[in-house]
Amino acid sequence: MESNLFLILIKRSSCLIFIVFFLCSCYSTPQEVNDVLGISDKKAGLEQVISHFKKTGEKEKLKAVYFLIGNMADKYYYEGEEVNKYDSVFNYFNAYHQKKQFIYKNTPVLRARWDSMVTQLGQPYLSEDDVALDIHTVNPDYLIDNINQAFDWYKKGHNEKISFENFCEFLLPYRILNEKPEAWREMLLSAYRPLFDSLRGKSQLETVENVNSALEKLFDTNHILWEYPFDISVSNLLKARRGSCRQIVAQTARIFRAHGIPVGIDYTPMWGDRPNGHYWNTLLLENGEHFPFEGATVPFKRKNRFTYRTAKVYRMTYGKQKIKWPDNLEEVPENLLDPYRKDVSHEYNTCFNVRVKLNAPKTSQSYSSAIICTYGKKDWKAQDWGPISNGYAYFENMGSNLLYIV
Repeated sequence: MESNLFLILIKRSSCLIFIVFFLCSCYSTPQEVNDVLGISDKKAGLEQVISHFKKTGEKEKLKAVYFLIGNMADKYYYEGEEVNKYDSVFNYFNAYHQKKQFIYKNTPVLRARWDSMVTQLGQPYLSEDDVALDIHTVNPDYLIDNINQAFDWYKKGHNEKISFENFCEFLLPYRILNEKPEAWREMLLSAYRPLFDSLRGKSQLETVENVNSALEKLFDTNHILWEYPFDISVSNLLKARRGSCRQIVAQTARIFRAHGIPVGIDYTPMWGDRPNGHYWNTLLLENGEHFPFEGATVPFKRKNRFTYRTAKVYRMTYGKQKIKWPDNLEEVPENLLDPYRKDVSHEYNTCFNVRVKLNAPKTSQSYSSAIICTYGKKDWKAQDWGPISNGYAYFENMGSNLLYIV
């Protein structure tokens, strides 16, 4: 009798221990989140967000919080006098729209106004004094609202089969570039609701095609705003409807995400045969494949051919990717070490892993890394880096049909 009672107590204790362990493991804070909390001036605010979803018991939302905060350390935007003093330029664009006047890529009156501003205020420039890190400035209510609004679209309609990992990258993030944080979901949901409502019942691809064609009539690139060095806020883009291709593509992605459609950004930092790069959008289809397209551009079609050749193509990510790091960081240009992008070169080109035998440099210095370059009309441009081993340099996933030099 006593022996049986003892066994029952042991089993119950084991069950209790398992339940406690399970609950603790569900709510234990990941190390990367603790690392961010340890350096944040807004630690109490970030902990408030975590505590909120622990109290609601919404485990997936808690995982979403951990994803956002755990990858927040390097997120920033520009604010301050240097940014604010040029904001009136967007009002000039908006005035043209209100009068239903067409804005060319370099409208003379707007060009004159911009040049006058630059003469009076100086050329705008990026200054470290104006950098605001999200970990020190983010509003906890803003994060909570963003998560709740993103989840309003999760597992609904065409997103029924979207994985949590893809949800975190293509619907959840509260920012895309280094734009100033705003309640952009509400802004864009309100601004474009009639357009999306008119397409109810359409497939996801049909919806994107129709909306993107409508956006082509609203948005365009503009030479004047190419000279504006800051990422344009959502509210200013709603005024101007103009920007660089990077800004227009980012706004296109935000518009679709605000309406629950998982759209991201692919880009080539540098064409293989030109000295500049390009950005475009990509739709995550129901089957998990990607459908790349030119944002706010017609005709709408799969973006699988380019006028120029690609050496490397990347998919922009909010989450930090596991990338290789050189033994000596000083040997590799900083722009080749961006951990917030995924190499998708093989989705756009026939790619190969390359091994190149190196001639011993006539120097006493020993190198551990090599740089592979393409020719961009005037000089050689760095495309990627690779480790050196036993007299060979190794490069992964390089686009074909290009001339390279190492």
